[in-house]
Amino acid sequence: MLKRLFRLLKGQAAAPVVSQPVLPVAQVYSYRDLAQRQIKPVLSGDELLALLQLETRIAELRQLMGLPELDWQVCCLDAIRHFAEAVQLAPASEVHHHAFCGGLLVHTLDAAVIALKIRRKFSLPAKASAERVNEAATRWTYGVFCSILLHDPGKVGAGVSLLAKTPDRVVRWSPLNGSMRRHGISEYQLSFEKAPYKLHTQVGQALFTEIIPEPGRRWISADQELLQQLLCAVGDVHGPGSGVLGEILVQADGQSVAKDLGQPKLPCKP
Repeated sequence: MLKRLFRLLKGQAAAPVVSQPVLPVAQVYSYRDLAQRQIKPVLSGDELLALLQLETRIAELRQLMGLPELDWQVCCLDAIRHFAEAVQLAPASEVHHHAFCGGLLVHTLDAAVIALKIRRKFSLPAKASAERVNEAATRWTYGVFCSILLHDPGKVGAGVSLLAKTPDRVVRWSPLNGSMRRHGISEYQLSFEKAPYKLHTQVGQALFTEIIPEPGRRWISADQELLQQLLCAVGDVHGPGSGVLGEILVQADGQSVAKDLGQPKLPCKP
């Protein structure tokens, strides 16, 4: 594994290895039951992925990333688990797109699949030499993946609230506080509130170290151009410096939203 990660940190792309992710088969809860509950249990990343039946999207992402199995597990699947635990069953919005329990996680993985397909149309980094593009291709693909994961988790605490239940009180929880599971919180309730529009993207920038695993952060940080464009795209997808990552993010987000708005809505009771 260390050798594989060393290759990644050096920017060398390894041959794709296609395999199915390991997700729990048994599910303790039913989705419909949890969607109707006012008080919801805090679940692990794997439990959430299984509950929302996201195995197909995970398998698609695995193929599109084309990383060796252990690198996929450490850099990508762990990042997805961190994201899932941060947002739990939060919807992506109250009444617009993906406005159902788990909608934020479904939307993000859907957008990630779309983004990685769009990425194939671009030579990255833009305007670079053929040698540089070849050397950095896999790293920039990972940057696209990370930009999607960091685009919306800040909606939790900035529009959608997780009200964590502790033994003596209820507190508004933010992903900036870390995982509720790691803090021993077992239950929460969803609520909605108005917040400054750009707050959720600013929080997304701050969640770089919370959601992206340390080996992945080292890999991205070794390319200053990629790191700068990633943080700009997450902070303001239409702003200066967002570059091609911003363009891909806008297209993927828009396509995921449009697809959902044409689907029947599932229940979500905050």
